[in-house]
Amino acid sequence: MAEKHRMFYNDDGDSSMSQYRGPIRPQMITDAVDVLLGAPITTICYCADPGGCTNYPTQVGSMAGWRKVKANDSGHYKRQYEFYQYVREHNWDIPRMVMERALERGFEFVPSMRMNDAHFGQKVPPAEDPWTTEFWVQHQDLVIGPAQFKSWGNQHLLDFRHKEVRDYGLALAFEMIDRYAADGFEMDWTRHYTFFKPGDEQPELLTDMVRQVRRKLDERGRKLGKKLFLITRVTPSIKTSLELGLDVAGWVREGLVDYVVPSSPTRYISMDMPVDEWVDLVKGKPVEIHPSPDSAAPRGNGQATLEMYRAAASNYYAMGAHGFYFFNLFCRGYPLDGTDYVIMRDASDPDALSRRDKFFMADVINWRSDTDTLGVKLDASKDTARIGLWVGDDLAGARAATSLRSASLRVRVSALEPQDRLEVALNGVPLDIKKARVHAPTGRDVIAFNASIPTWTYERAVLGSSPGIWFEFELGDPLPRRGDNIVTVRRIVRDKNGGKYETTIVNVDLAVCYDYCGRDDLLT
Repeated sequence: MAEKHRMFYNDDGDSSMSQYRGPIRPQMITDAVDVLLGAPITTICYCADPGGCTNYPTQVGSMAGWRKVKANDSGHYKRQYEFYQYVREHNWDIPRMVMERALERGFEFVPSMRMNDAHFGQKVPPAEDPWTTEFWVQHQDLVIGPAQFKSWGNQHLLDFRHKEVRDYGLALAFEMIDRYAADGFEMDWTRHYTFFKPGDEQPELLTDMVRQVRRKLDERGRKLGKKLFLITRVTPSIKTSLELGLDVAGWVREGLVDYVVPSSPTRYISMDMPVDEWVDLVKGKPVEIHPSPDSAAPRGNGQATLEMYRAAASNYYAMGAHGFYFFNLFCRGYPLDGTDYVIMRDASDPDALSRRDKFFMADVINWRSDTDTLGVKLDASKDTARIGLWVGDDLAGARAATSLRSASLRVRVSALEPQDRLEVALNGVPLDIKKARVHAPTGRDVIAFNASIPTWTYERAVLGSSPGIWFEFELGDPLPRRGDNIVTVRRIVRDKNGGKYETTIVNVDLAVCYDYCGRDDLLT
């Protein structure tokens, strides 16, 4: 019988509660557990400091609602302020309420701490934001500084070069561990990925923090009579983590961490993070890799579909991942719906993914040195683009088993001149562009590419407001191989007049459809 691994679900400790209307009631909090009943989730990672402030009565930091600012007078912030005043008046301890409900219903519970969170500086200036902490207000001399970053509030983040910042972070972590570490603790280094001024990274300082958290967890575990595990959410690659000051390889060597969670850097669902390098890093060690691809998508309604989640999970299991980590799943809609439970079921086990429709996409961030990043332009200086496309499914095996119905490769370019001609190849084999279906979406008209392709591939994954020209190829031979594939787009004829349009390779996708029980007409 195959060994069962943990399956993690992250609740940000705030967003889902904001969806409730009517009187404030305990279900607004404990539903964080109840919406997961029946799902294959083993462990709830519950954020205890969403946005910077805690959602519990802290003795170290600032609890949400600790001050009233102008933003609290209207909209979402007003409801939020009223909620936390109610919580204070009724002495509610939100993480404890969730923890007790989770343990009662058979889940593991892990408090999650965001090691550096820029949300308080993104919508309104920090001085006016309800989520700005008292520590930040009193220590603005310890921030990274506006000269370093121009967007996303990162200039307001605390600089871990300062001992006061590290001591403050450790004090919060120790408090959360003492109060809520029923099964472990999570250090979330992904909200947001900045801890030092660029060029001034000092990994040994962050390693010392992880080391101290590990000791604190072990101390707490001895009191509880069990081993408490440490989860670290980090960047997608070992190299980028180290560049930001996260020496994860060192943490693994020292035995400081139990779970490493490579996480999407863009908040868009990521399908080809180099998870295999993480798996190689922990080989032979009691550490597991659980990738977290996130939940947004740069098309459709902005949220990843069931088929996209399946594709991401297929890829990461093919790379050797030990399990899966769900982050921001509730952003698809709250409360969770039927599709969300299917997502959790299918991503929980590689076998559950077998013969299920998937939608693979080339990532907007390229982790390979020998291919181009999407958004590559074809111009006078460059006539060929090479895009990597990871595919975790064994399509040739599925075709031999008669369960593969179709595999459709789609390439979107921003524009073409009348006399431009392209060549598209898959792993070096040219595809017949004369047989490609070509479509230029107009507005939100629903026009099927091909009646044999299920509606979801167009309506959910392709249709959007972005202009461009789609080339769709029905693949027979060659099929994409399991693993890394290269899609080459080459302009073989250029409009002799030069033209006025810029041609950019925008998307490369693969829609795979199955007949779960197979088909007689596919036998040869």
